[in-house]
Amino acid sequence: MSAEIMLTGATVIDTYTGVKGIRDILTQGDRITQVVMPGTLTAPPNTKVIDAKGTYAIPGLWDMLCHAVTYPQLAERLPALLVAQGVTSIRMIGEPLDKTLMLRDISEQAGAIAPRLWFSGPYINSSPPWGSAKSLTADTPEEAYALVDELVDAGVHMIKTYEMLKPEVFAAIVQRADHHGLRTGGHVPTRMTIEDVLKVAPHYEILHLGGQCTGMKFDCTKDADLWRDRRVSALDANQTSMDAGWKLLEAMEKVVSLSLSDLDSENRDRLIQCFVSNGTWHTPTLMAIASIDDLGLSEDLERQHSVNYLPQDLLRELIDTYGLPGESDVEKSRQQWGPWFMETVGLMHKAGVRLMAGTDYPPYIELCAPGLALHFELSTFAKVGLSPLAALQTATLNPAKYFEIEHDFGSIAAGRYADIVLLDADPLEDINNTRRIAAVISRGRHLDRQKLDQLLDDMIEQ
Repeated sequence: MSAEIMLTGATVIDTYTGVKGIRDILTQGDRITQVVMPGTLTAPPNTKVIDAKGTYAIPGLWDMLCHAVTYPQLAERLPALLVAQGVTSIRMIGEPLDKTLMLRDISEQAGAIAPRLWFSGPYINSSPPWGSAKSLTADTPEEAYALVDELVDAGVHMIKTYEMLKPEVFAAIVQRADHHGLRTGGHVPTRMTIEDVLKVAPHYEILHLGGQCTGMKFDCTKDADLWRDRRVSALDANQTSMDAGWKLLEAMEKVVSLSLSDLDSENRDRLIQCFVSNGTWHTPTLMAIASIDDLGLSEDLERQHSVNYLPQDLLRELIDTYGLPGESDVEKSRQQWGPWFMETVGLMHKAGVRLMAGTDYPPYIELCAPGLALHFELSTFAKVGLSPLAALQTATLNPAKYFEIEHDFGSIAAGRYADIVLLDADPLEDINNTRRIAAVISRGRHLDRQKLDQLLDDMIEQ
């Protein structure tokens, strides 16, 4: 068990209201036991007392969409990289179950510097098989039921669905997940509009604003049903001839190509109101769908330096595969659609749609170290109109609300888990101040700035 820790004089930020108050915080093991006015608490014997005056205390941050085992080269250093950036919880979605469970077991070892882990296991898709252990295939409701049961037995926290699913199979997944008390979320199936999905699954969580060949940009056209029918035609024409699901998706992207002139602002407004009415959660991952220039990261020195923490063979692989930031084919698509995506997320927030912060990490085009991408997502939320408090909530309070675990996470209060980030500047004045980390308490273990710097410096390959 971690030793008792007492933080004295920290400015605690209430993630519900934004109210700030100077408090002493006592932790025991991995729980916060007391949050009190300064000077009203005597430190128990053998307590580690830390002067936190001048710092701002926020709950540990969440990355709600992280592909933490995609690159084996990152496996050893990724958990510590996340914690060093204040990311004390991650949700892994759509990853091989064996690798996910292995990372969970490593993270839960005594003394591990690693975030807490929530996961879905592989996503469920229809034929053709995707071609990797990231995906499971169900072509009938019966197969869908069986796969959901298997994932539940493995301990998953939600079920992720994907784009090739047949509507009846999607409905079966949702029904079986509901039976087990689990949420569903993911990409919108190609054969369905978002409104079709929400009729079947009113509380479905939408990732990336819908997906690659589905979702918001298709459903905000002048005729969403027409574009759905075009997608279905492309899917039917290629589904039996492709030997891997990812090849089918690539073929569909080439056939079903939208332009900004196809969009209709009134249909977007109507769809946003549908989200508000349904209480739909969105994890937009703007880091993954907007261009590096629109994100304001092309000249960011911290991003550029952070690649030193990546294994150099991985860095070369990323550059060889995707090109340098700002130069790839994917980036050209982001340049076209990124401003519309960012504008849409701003409108969604203004209307009251519930948002969570996720990065879709690993880095792909933006090329930055794990954890730092989450801070860039928060700053992008601020760019599109979220207040600093609202942006902070997307990575603290909102994930706790989503998982219905506010009694354990999302705020700094007695009884919550002892995952705390101390900042040298007020994040409610500028959300970029979440990057000014003075210390992290993860699983009740205190890591000061010197220790965090040492963790990072040890990763730089000479």
